[in-house]
Amino acid sequence: MTISHGARKGTLPKVWILLLSVFILTGLAACSQKPKPEKNTLVIGLESSPTNLDPRCATDANSCRLTQILFNTLFKMDTNFNAVPDVVATWGNPNTNRTTYMLRLPSGWQG
Repeated sequence: MTISHGARKGTLPKVWILLLSVFILTGLAACSQKPKPEKNTLVIGLESSPTNLDPRCATDANSCRLTQILFNTLFKMDTNFNAVPDVVATWGNPNTNRTTYMLRLPSGWQG
């Protein structure tokens, strides 16, 4: 018993060429330039969306990073995780129940 594949003989390479062409065109379309953001727009590349933008509730890395960018704090952490002044100019403890912070005005503010 012989099986003839004569009708399909030229179709397999054509299918592969068609699939390869679609794959290449899709790849080229993905590499096209993205539209540029509008003027005065901040663009930050993150691997996932932040869960919260409230600095009190930021628990994941992306939320913490964005709140550091968006909000000024009294103190920031340096590379050794030491607290360094951010908005605070000076601080002191007049007694054991009270801490006093003197804030600096950010540039551009008039007070």
